[in-house]
Amino acid sequence: MIRLILPTLLCWVLPVLNACSGSTALNAGTPPLLPEGSLMPEQGWESLIKGTDCLVYSLDPDLDFKYGNQNKMGIRTFQGWRVLKELRPTMATRYELAEALAKASRPLGGNPVDCFNPRHGIRSTINGKTYDFVICFQCNSYHVYVDSKLAATVPLSKQPRGLFNATVTDVSLVPGN
Repeated sequence: MIRLILPTLLCWVLPVLNACSGSTALNAGTPPLLPEGSLMPEQGWESLIKGTDCLVYSLDPDLDFKYGNQNKMGIRTFQGWRVLKELRPTMATRYELAEALAKASRPLGGNPVDCFNPRHGIRSTINGKTYDFVICFQCNSYHVYVDSKLAATVPLSKQPRGLFNATVTDVSLVPGN
């Protein structure tokens, strides 16, 4: 009896679970679309989804060197923030991070917080341009740099913080350098 019920039950339950698990685009392996109402710059989104290269960073929020990629002390930095860890995400992880960041890029209301202590970063490249996302969940914003020039400051909810923390601690991801 269970052999007859189980396949029928799975035919009904699996599509529902799949729909509730997040983006169907992620499950299908196709690039997700920029979520409607997102404040993420469209070119930045394109770089995350279709870019030729992508790196994810764990950053030290206390050390702001502002010397570019290498400072005079030889410490690796990302837009002036010391790099603690650099990883090359899989395409599925890349889509997941991009979609989570875009969905969290919404007007927050209230007064903006006057701080910036980033702990995460993403670098992506497309059409010869490099896009850097310097992300601060503590202060609810991220900066977008295009070829090392600040292009936008975007409000950000704390919702994807756990995903970003899990990504930079995932030992199965390949180190970037």
